[in-house]
Amino acid sequence: EPLERVEQMVAASMPVAKPAAAAPRPAAPSPAGLSAAPSAKALAKELEIDLALVSGTGPGGLITRKDVEGFTREGFTRGRVAAKPMATMAALVTRSMQTIPHFHLTADMEVSAAERWREKWNASHADLRATLNDVFTRAVSQALHDIPSMNVSYREGQYEPKPEADILLVVALKSGLTLVPVADPGRQSLEECLRSLRGVLQRAKQGRVTESNFQIAPLLALSNLGMFGVKEFSAIIPPSCTAALAVGAARDVPVIRSQHVQVGRVATLTLSADHRVVDGITAANFMEKIQEHLNYL
Repeated sequence: EPLERVEQMVAASMPVAKPAAAAPRPAAPSPAGLSAAPSAKALAKELEIDLALVSGTGPGGLITRKDVEGFTREGFTRGRVAAKPMATMAALVTRSMQTIPHFHLTADMEVSAAERWREKWNASHADLRATLNDVFTRAVSQALHDIPSMNVSYREGQYEPKPEADILLVVALKSGLTLVPVADPGRQSLEECLRSLRGVLQRAKQGRVTESNFQIAPLLALSNLGMFGVKEFSAIIPPSCTAALAVGAARDVPVIRSQHVQVGRVATLTLSADHRVVDGITAANFMEKIQEHLNYL
């Protein structure tokens, strides 16, 4: 990032500065004697993170803003956000709402076909049972591949498309909410996807997330409260993401098919999107693609 590169260049130039030239301003040391870039110190203060816990990757061990962001993401994944988890969560949510212009789209999704597939699959795969959330996770990733303009990051005025449709799952553990990255489930077969999800979630619950998870940077978070009977809600976009999808409970509703009223199964999905990156048409097309993938498993 531009600011980060400038700070690293300043730090790197300090040992060889010419006497006649104006001495570059060194990064101020942290209370623990560590060297940290101003942007890193500001973010750490905002999130109430002790810089002594963060490893610096800049010149001479300089702690950069990226190091603080990585520490925060790793902490979420491991279920230990920082020394003060609740304060850090509050700071992250506040920062997200203040810096990301959210807009929302809500749609009722037909899940009858998905539930029929799941029932049939589970009847013959007792060792690898599927949940409706598994189906949603794969369908959302597939929809991101269909609508690549949804899978774009934005930072400091720069837009960057992402080829992998990774998903950030919001998972409830005994220690609180945890964000678990899943690598591109839309490119996997159903069986591969289920095995991958089982492994990732099991390791997250045991606090055994591998380092490879930290290299995954999903741009869409998926939160499901359907198992609690919640019909509809909206999710806050995590600071590192472009969108968040909230999934409500599947329920019986009257639907009209071939001019006849029948009972259908519907779940309400609400998309929160960053309006700097995503417009309404793109978001609507994305939601349509999710429905298509729910219909054809």
